[in-house]
Amino acid sequence: TCALPICSVAGNFLKFYAETVITAIDSDPIDISTSGNQPAVLTHAIPTSIGLVLYSDSEQFLLTTDSDTFSPTTTNIKTLATYDAAADVTPVSLGTTQAFVSKTPLFSKFFEFVDINIDQQPLMNDTTVSVPELLPQSIDSIAASSDLSLVALGTKGSRDVYMFRFLTQSRTDRTIQTWFRWQLTGNLLDHFFDGNAYY
Repeated sequence: TCALPICSVAGNFLKFYAETVITAIDSDPIDISTSGNQPAVLTHAIPTSIGLVLYSDSEQFLLTTDSDTFSPTTTNIKTLATYDAAADVTPVSLGTTQAFVSKTPLFSKFFEFVDINIDQQPLMNDTTVSVPELLPQSIDSIAASSDLSLVALGTKGSRDVYMFRFLTQSRTDRTIQTWFRWQLTGNLLDHFFDGNAYY
């Protein structure tokens, strides 16, 4: 099966049609498909320094180019991993890594891609491996601050917010990672980080 990431014409965000069907030029829109063993409906995309990580509910892909020019003739898509990712929870960037929520029938897991690159598959860190039953299956909201090394997850309408705090020494070495739970005085409507403040 396949999913179709489509990028507009260079310099015109609302134009998705090529000038001509006879030849492809660098400014044409990028319209390519992913392929995999399972149905892949793309739900989210997060940029990295080497390309765009595309998320579906069952696979993750990297949209990248081997050239200095990002064009229809140089762009390609490769499969990064085949993890279940919750379509209703937007993945987040944590500085040099990316994280997303995966749901089971009873609980949620919080996975993190480490060392995303073109040459090999990224390392995967299951941050909830030490607390496998902490996050409820109903998690639907996430906020992250790479400056504070802090992630907040919650369910809208619930009083509980689950926090993940980490300290990374290098690309693959994490000195500290810990989970804790806050109970709010009211129900969660929305949450986000602004600078050093969590609202």
